[in-house]
Amino acid sequence: MRGGIVSLLVFLGVSLSGCGPGTREATLIYPPLFTADRSPTAHATTHSILTQETIVIDFMDRRSTMQQVVGGVRNSSGAHVADVIATNSVLAWVADAVKSELETAGYAVARRDAMAPSPSDAFLSVEILTVFSIVRAEYHGEVSVIANLLKDGRELIKKRYYGKGTAGSEWVFKENAHGQALALALSDAVKQLVHDIKALEA
Repeated sequence: MRGGIVSLLVFLGVSLSGCGPGTREATLIYPPLFTADRSPTAHATTHSILTQETIVIDFMDRRSTMQQVVGGVRNSSGAHVADVIATNSVLAWVADAVKSELETAGYAVARRDAMAPSPSDAFLSVEILTVFSIVRAEYHGEVSVIANLLKDGRELIKKRYYGKGTAGSEWVFKENAHGQALALALSDAVKQLVHDIKALEA
């Protein structure tokens, strides 16, 4: 029995090894490989356009200067032993997710760096506040953003969206468990935002 436990700990040490002592790596993915109920994520399909105007979107990262840190690893005593470092851009990850979900809902979307908004355009700004994953018994991801939607000089939405996601115990031996947990959390937050935008047309 003891030999089996030692083997498990060795396996975990190898599987979780990252870019150096005290760090682990995570690739930020979207959409999640599996949804919260463990079913495969359906491929996005474009529905009819719900509005004639293009939604121009812009993004800012309001987190600390260590913006590639997206999680932590704790030992059995609860002490922090390693940072989780994103191997790709957090800002681009969030921007791509918001754009994808809006387009799936039927909206035409353009990034602000590709299209300057006019006063009559719908303009959505998203500020990233939290992106963090931690291992307890499972992998838990948290994402929070503030979204501000303006149209014709009116503020239609200004709200903080908080998403949570859990990659279950079956992910312990998988390479990108942090990435899956964060993808689920981002999906939760972004779908709340899209729901509120669609509700404006009801």
